Amino acid sequence: MLTDFKQLQRDAAFAFASDSRLQTVNIITREQLLADQSRLPDATLSAEVLVYITPRNGKMGVGVIVEKPRFEVLNPQAPGPQGDIVIESLVLEDQLTNMDPAEGTLLAADYVAQILLEIGHGWNLNFQSDFTADRQAMVEAKEWQPLRAYKVSHRMILSRAQTARVTTPAITNDGTNITLTNDPSTPSAAIYYTLNSDSPAPDNAQATLYTGPFAAPAGTTTLRWAAYQPGWLNSAFAQVTINNN
Repeated sequence: MLTDFKQLQRDAAFAFASDSRLQTVNIITREQLLADQSRLPDATLSAEVLVYITPRNGKMGVGVIVEKPRFEVLNPQAPGPQGDIVIESLVLEDQLTNMDPAEGTLLAADYVAQILLEIGHGWNLNFQSDFTADRQAMVEAKEWQPLRAYKVSHRMILSRAQTARVTTPAITNDGTNITLTNDPSTPSAAIYYTLNSDSPAPDNAQATLYTGPFAAPAGTTTLRWAAYQPGWLNSAFAQVTINNN
């Protein structure tokens, strides 16, 4: 299963922004934040400043940036690969502005972070499992001092179905000719080979499309080959040293 991470990021931002307790908190994705930096009051300021100086419903001082989800493989040996999708959100608060009775949200960064934590825990998007609070679900982001900042993380186990991989073709060398034979599961896979130790890939001009048995080269040669079929993962590269002296 392939997941649209950009849409998942947007869905998370909308889910957070729709909570009635956060109606005065500016909540955007990282892509939205970077889309228009011309609104920064000073070119020397970082883009993150926009999230807490942009008013929402007339209030400002604290904002949330939803980062693009990442995929963490916890068991490299499992097919798929299988792992977890992690969504991290950054809460930034300028206390001076935020606690101003006239224009501030009056919602502290740690309070906003806890609400995000609650919203995302048990959140489901028609996947086989729910998002839950990560082990380190709410961590102070000290690198943003003197701002008050927290990172909030949610995690969902994702089992991915492994795309089938083409089996590396077998080789037969009778001393005169070399024959490369596809596995019966992919009889029409395209085989590419090289005789100069280069990569046997279709996009490599040094690779040759295999069309039938070819003469074993004289001398000592490194033969490499691999097979390719649309909709399948490419086969592993195979390599042998041919001594025809």
